[in-house]
Amino acid sequence: MSGVLEAIRGEYPNGTLMTATTWNGAAFVAGLVNLKRPYRVVEVGANVGVTSAFLANAIRDNGTGLLLAYELDLANCLEARNRLAALWPEGSWEVVEGNFFETVTPDPVDFAFIDIDPKEDYTKAYEALTFAPGAVIVAHDIDLYPAEIIPFAERLKADGWNTLTLPWERGFLVAVKP
Repeated sequence: MSGVLEAIRGEYPNGTLMTATTWNGAAFVAGLVNLKRPYRVVEVGANVGVTSAFLANAIRDNGTGLLLAYELDLANCLEARNRLAALWPEGSWEVVEGNFFETVTPDPVDFAFIDIDPKEDYTKAYEALTFAPGAVIVAHDIDLYPAEIIPFAERLKADGWNTLTLPWERGFLVAVKP
């Protein structure tokens, strides 16, 4: 879906947003979910569920979809579940506790947000997921940990994904599968 990258470029031309902005990256990612209207959304590294809440809200606004938010830490899972339950009780979401690499399912993903530690595992997370045609990946912290994430970005390009790098909030990589 090349329209995703064109929409981003149209909304935020070069120089209109800098890293010092108070702009909210979670809202940007949710905006992409509103634009793409994916059915299956996966978040790898949900932490306490802040971005999860934005994603769930976008799915609810779209009227269809499912959020699977993966988180390793039990306390973070509980906080994420509470946050999502307050936002959308009985909503179309699940916080999956445990090691993502042991709990992920092979079902095709339409949209993935990746923000895990260590950052070297971005490529491993990409390889663990199955992507539908036109899928979108958003990876966070690409400017903060460039040495760890460059191999991931290079892998996406080698696999034919269209990519765009954004400098906001420690850097985002947006990739669209042809």
